[in-house]
Amino acid sequence: MRRHVRRRRKTPALLWLPLLSGVVAFVLPLLLVEYQRHPVESGPEPPAVPVSQSEGKPLGQTGQTLMVPQNDVAITVYFHEQGETRTVLLEQHLLGVLAAEIPDSFHLEAVKAQAVAARSYLLSKSGTGLHEGGADLCTDYTHCKAWLPEARYAEKFGAGEEAARALYATALRETAGQVLVYEDTVAQTVFHAMSGGRTESAVDVWGSEVPYLVSVPSGGEDQFDGYETTVDLSLSAYWEAMAPLNPDRELAPMVVLRRSAGDAVLRCNVGGVETAGTEVRRLLGLRSTKFWVTLNGDGVQIRVRGYGHGVGMSQYGAQVMALEGAGYQDILARYYPGCRLQQLDP
Repeated sequence: MRRHVRRRRKTPALLWLPLLSGVVAFVLPLLLVEYQRHPVESGPEPPAVPVSQSEGKPLGQTGQTLMVPQNDVAITVYFHEQGETRTVLLEQHLLGVLAAEIPDSFHLEAVKAQAVAARSYLLSKSGTGLHEGGADLCTDYTHCKAWLPEARYAEKFGAGEEAARALYATALRETAGQVLVYEDTVAQTVFHAMSGGRTESAVDVWGSEVPYLVSVPSGGEDQFDGYETTVDLSLSAYWEAMAPLNPDRELAPMVVLRRSAGDAVLRCNVGGVETAGTEVRRLLGLRSTKFWVTLNGDGVQIRVRGYGHGVGMSQYGAQVMALEGAGYQDILARYYPGCRLQQLDP
């Protein structure tokens, strides 16, 4: 006996199209809403940046790519004196940074080098949000970059206010949108006042190696006032300043254990206690960690060379190069080896 099998009739494909269209029309808006709630982050997380202008405090991460319209760059800044966070345009903020950070007596090429270095540094911190109110930067020079409000220009520059404004504006205009990059990332171009003859490496000062923040010669700075200073203290005043280290006052006041290639004190022994040269600088209020301590009768004499942490561009070294005929590109190449100058996309 033959068994009959009933076959299902196939529904023509065209008949499904209206049904599928209705399903898509219903589901797609739900998917878009869910996407907006949880957007997908494109690309890998930016690499950590190990150093800052402050005494060894990490900056966090870089967050700035080069695909940024020059006229649309906005940065979020915590103005520490006013205690408020504001979003400002980069180039406008840079005018106040230059006014605060570099003397108006400097050569234009040195100021242009400073403009590029400051612009690069500020952009390298974009997106970090490490300051009050989620700001990327602050105006405290001990941590980020100093800034001078326009209302105080007359107080600082006096009769030379207009000339100072013109100098800084020219430096910004002639370097507009230019930044230093290292391997396609905006470089963290820290700088300082005076190196004392040779800059310091980031690894020696902050403990993290940065390929373009290495020790380089910075000659000619000894022609300027403040290249070398001395501090004279009585032994009692010296030991009182060092009290936080809990030293043994019967032992030697200072024994240098290790210096950097630039002559900065990296490690030393104070009254039997080993400590960092940066800590001695902080406790004594010295201008740099390039110091030499000698006993002078019943007192201590401390000879100090340079001013600042010593990493990156020396402002007075830049001035020396500019006075000798170097352009700002040459200055930047000296102090940030391996970096290249690049224009932000318009």
